Amino acid sequence: MSKITEDKLTEMEGLALGLVKTLQPASAYALAAAFAQSPSAFWSGSAGAVYPLVKRLAKAGYISGEKARTGKRKSTLYRLTPSGNAMFRDWLLDVERAINPGFDPLRSRMSMIHLVSPQKRDAFLANVETALHDTKTDPLSAKHSTERFRALHNSWLKQRLAWLGRLKALIAAGKI
Repeated sequence: MSKITEDKLTEMEGLALGLVKTLQPASAYALAAAFAQSPSAFWSGSAGAVYPLVKRLAKAGYISGEKARTGKRKSTLYRLTPSGNAMFRDWLLDVERAINPGFDPLRSRMSMIHLVSPQKRDAFLANVETALHDTKTDPLSAKHSTERFRALHNSWLKQRLAWLGRLKALIAAGKI
């Protein structure tokens, strides 16, 4: 997205404002590092995604920067502006967008799972279940900076496994 709309933030913009609010002052590098720690490939911590995002947020007046030094490096440290705080709050509490199912690669695949043989389907489901269990102990999850984030992530994993179990029961019953 090249321009922030007047009344809505993208998910990445809203999350970036939340990270600035949490970390403030926050550099673009700190935001990129926070995005990179996500277990989701959806959140890109690449410089090519984060630095233009920070520029858009600053240009829109949602964050303001102050030149600083981190060791020998020059950087800009950002804080939320009052309008940025209001936009963040609107994004955070937007029920309609929060309940939007969004992008979910597993759900997409499950809508098409009937197009492969039962053997391939069952092997896929077993591999997904194993991978989800492995994610609980994956060293990547240890990188996450807060216990609160790890608790949220583990709660999501637990529910994802429960959903997978219900799907397998529906398949066994011939309902999907």
